[in-house]
Amino acid sequence: MSGGGQSSGRGGGASSGPAAGSSSGGGMGASRSGGGSPGASSSPSSSQGQGQSRGSSRPPASSGQQGGGGAGRPQQGSGTMVAGIDISKGPQYQIKSLYELAGARTQGMVNNTNTTLSSPWTTTAADLSQNLPRIISTLSLTDAPYIDGRININLAPRELLVGIPNMTESLADQIVAAQMKNSGSSATELPGERLMSGWLVIEQITDINTLESIDPYITGRGDAFHIQSIGYFEGGGPMARVEAVVDGSQDPPHVIFLRDLTELGHGFTPTLLSTGSGSTK
Repeated sequence: MSGGGQSSGRGGGASSGPAAGSSSGGGMGASRSGGGSPGASSSPSSSQGQGQSRGSSRPPASSGQQGGGGAGRPQQGSGTMVAGIDISKGPQYQIKSLYELAGARTQGMVNNTNTTLSSPWTTTAADLSQNLPRIISTLSLTDAPYIDGRININLAPRELLVGIPNMTESLADQIVAAQMKNSGSSATELPGERLMSGWLVIEQITDINTLESIDPYITGRGDAFHIQSIGYFEGGGPMARVEAVVDGSQDPPHVIFLRDLTELGHGFTPTLLSTGSGSTK
């Protein structure tokens, strides 16, 4: 008598991230283009003349935590100075998405001179592909060790995607069509770019301004997993089926939900069960 098993899983929910701060600087005003989406200022140390302006004018300054704001030590004077910029008044604009940093341009007083500061990162696909992994892995807009409730766009079905604020049905259809469907192995590896939601722009699924508007609700990876596991005999006989939700943000992972589904039967086709491998849906 032979035995087999089947499990399926779905990653989603919380996404983890470093507790780093985004750059800040007082007394600046930012401008970016497109569709009324919020913009961000670059850090005081950003190089000039690189980046793309994205158009609409914006209230002064960037926000986030102090740090990453350029070289030099704070100096005493009329205010607190960093790289020639007076930051004593604190931030006046709150960054809502790290994707605002790409292509941003801001005006500020540097050494008492009104200066245009441009982001060192442009919005071209090649530039985003190279720089976004570093930006996402080193900067964060929160000190929390993980973020609850984001939707994993690599796994979410259309029905879930269309419920995201600012998500159109057309964009949801394009995301589902671009998702990488695996061949039945739960160990399928995603390319590094797919672990951040920026792949939607890199692969030209949408533009950077649209991504900014949906970014607070989505992620490319997650630490919460939905699992169904089935134990059975190929020749017939007793079987067992359980469902669980596992929180992988803790070490070791923690089972936060578990129930017995044995009375509902196998729940999977004999063909799928006979593969003897996990399936991520």
